[in-house]
Amino acid sequence: MDITPIKLNVARKMRNRAYRLRFTEARLRDTIAATLRAERERLGMTQALVAQRARMKPSAVARLEASNRSPTIPTLVRWCDALGVRLEVTLKGS
Repeated sequence: MDITPIKLNVARKMRNRAYRLRFTEARLRDTIAATLRAERERLGMTQALVAQRARMKPSAVARLEASNRSPTIPTLVRWCDALGVRLEVTLKGS
């Protein structure tokens, strides 16, 4: 399958500011979810334990780890506290 038309279509869409912002938000949400899930698994914790420690519903933890929702800053802080890790943010120029 030739992916060149797909790449051209994505490149064309990325010129649209609204599309680019939605794409970037989704990628960031996926990265946050994967990082939180990997850290939880590395620590041998269950979703239920993170939920209990973070004062969240287990279903909320599952949704966030599935990247179905964007976490709020307070949610991220509580989640990191439950994992015993520090939340750091790095901004990079494009």
